[in-house]
Amino acid sequence: MTDARKASPRLPPRRPTPGPDPRKHLIAEYKHRLQEVWCICGWTGSSASVNGRTSDWSRHVAASRETT
Repeated sequence: MTDARKASPRLPPRRPTPGPDPRKHLIAEYKHRLQEVWCICGWTGSSASVNGRTSDWSRHVAASRETT
């Protein structure tokens, strides 16, 4: 009979978690009633889409993609 505690496999060491990617734009804070958005890059604007138009947030993300 073998002891199950002795048969544990060794796991490889974990890689360190990378820091935030400065090229990505993510919502850091969102206020629902005001539809205000704060990006991790410091940008602040609206996520409201009026009459099917593109929101400030969507334009910010699109503009950020074009510059990187």
